Amino acid sequence: MTDINKYLLQLKKGNLKVFDELYKKTNKSVFFIALSILKNYSLAEEAMQDTYVKIIEKASLYDDSKNGYNYLITIAKNTAINIYNKNKKSYAVESEILNNIISDKNPFQEYFIIDIALKSLKQNEFQILTLCEIKGYKRREVAQMLNLPISTVTYHYSEAIKKLKTILEEEDIHER
Repeated sequence: MTDINKYLLQLKKGNLKVFDELYKKTNKSVFFIALSILKNYSLAEEAMQDTYVKIIEKASLYDDSKNGYNYLITIAKNTAINIYNKNKKSYAVESEILNNIISDKNPFQEYFIIDIALKSLKQNEFQILTLCEIKGYKRREVAQMLNLPISTVTYHYSEAIKKLKTILEEEDIHER
């Protein structure tokens, strides 16, 4: 049984003390899943917050025969999709940070790369890339989390890396 399953079972029993540990182990994954759907940092933060509220509110419904991480990610995806649907009419594809980079030449390279990835990669490529590179999961683990074959995860990961490399090389050429 994974730590996440144990934390969810403890929440189901009413032990809210484990929430901080659950949050620490999963918040980046939840955030980047939401960001890949919403393509907006503020909305992704809102989705992340709503996800954890739902987990606490619905803790009694958790089925311990399921993979806890998949359960958490499913809630995060559904929450982000609901927020996306509510904001469809006024939805802006570019994030605030991307706008800052364009206008202020923001020196934070990691944000620049994340924004390029967010803007140029397909949703599944972005999810896989962020889970592997930012969260540090192995492709095999990501395949289990997303219920995909490892070959599919490897393919999307490779495609994401190729696209980013090409874009960053073009950016470097334009800056010279």
